[in-house]
Amino acid sequence: MKLFWKIYCVVFVSFVAVTVLSSYVISVKRIDDAEKSIADKQRTIGLLVSSEIERRQRELKWPFESLNRLSEHNDFLFWWIADGNGVIHLADKATFIGSSPYDYFPQIAGVVPDGNVLLNNRKNYGIFVKYLAAGERRWTFWLGFSTKHITEATKGIIRSTAMYSASGLVILGLVLYLVITHFLKPVKILSSGAERVGKGQLDHRVEVDSNDELGYLAGSFNKMVEDLQKTTTSIDNLNREIVEREQREKELEEVHKQLMVASRRVGMAEVATDVLHNVGNVLNSINITTSAIRYYAQNSKIADFKKVTDIIAEHYEDLGTFFTKDERGRHIPRYLIEVGRLIAEEQADMIKKLQSLTRNVEHIKEIIKAQQAYAGTGGI
Repeated sequence: MKLFWKIYCVVFVSFVAVTVLSSYVISVKRIDDAEKSIADKQRTIGLLVSSEIERRQRELKWPFESLNRLSEHNDFLFWWIADGNGVIHLADKATFIGSSPYDYFPQIAGVVPDGNVLLNNRKNYGIFVKYLAAGERRWTFWLGFSTKHITEATKGIIRSTAMYSASGLVILGLVLYLVITHFLKPVKILSSGAERVGKGQLDHRVEVDSNDELGYLAGSFNKMVEDLQKTTTSIDNLNREIVEREQREKELEEVHKQLMVASRRVGMAEVATDVLHNVGNVLNSINITTSAIRYYAQNSKIADFKKVTDIIAEHYEDLGTFFTKDERGRHIPRYLIEVGRLIAEEQADMIKKLQSLTRNVEHIKEIIKAQQAYAGTGGI
């Protein structure tokens, strides 16, 4: 985002926030004033009628003319006169007589202030209640009126405030655009000059006709470009020296690599001799072990065990008679026990030889792995 739009957005959003807040406060104040005006008007009417009722009650009469004139008002809803028991005694409509005001407004039972107005804008009505001092009986005067015009007035206030606010914001946005454009013009000139200098036009100078900080900045910029132009020749010479030095360093690096390869080959030959010697010693041990294993395999008692099993197979149908009466059969159990012991000894010795063979093979692997690691290190 360019600097212009950053400044514009920040300032404009700030003004929008202030305008919205101010509009909200003004609208709330106007709506409160409208509600207070309606409440004061109905309270005045209610108090006048209440005074008239009290005065006429002293004469044991009701001021029906004054009460009937209430219905001529556009916002009139009802009027009631209730006795001390909370029962409507007189009303503008006979259908209300005999009922209780709190049947219609249970939410205000016990909290009705004397001589004040209660507004319910959500349901668009208001109530004025006044306790009367008329004779020995206690009376209460109720006056109901509509508050729809308050809702309409509220909508009108909101519409007018929104319209004025929107118009003000449009004008403000235009003025703000022109003002910021005017003040950022030197900055744009400096930015364009810096871009041209960055492309190599060192003879370019910015012209800002201003005596403020931007004018001072333009002068400093021109001085910097002038100094940069003077040092360009020295920088070119330095660049040539850097290129020559890099070339020499590459040549030295190539010679160093060749020396490393030669030394590595010499070292690998010496290491290979040692490795072959060590591997030869281990292979000698492996040959001895495999010869011993081969001897055990060729001279094992398992072959004799096979002969005994063949004899047993020949007398499979009468083994009981063969083992008890035949001369060879009587010796077979003892022979099997002896052969089993010898086979177990051969197996144990064979396992030892195989373990030794495994260790020698692992030793060769370690020697080869060490040589591979050394070869890898030497190649770095």
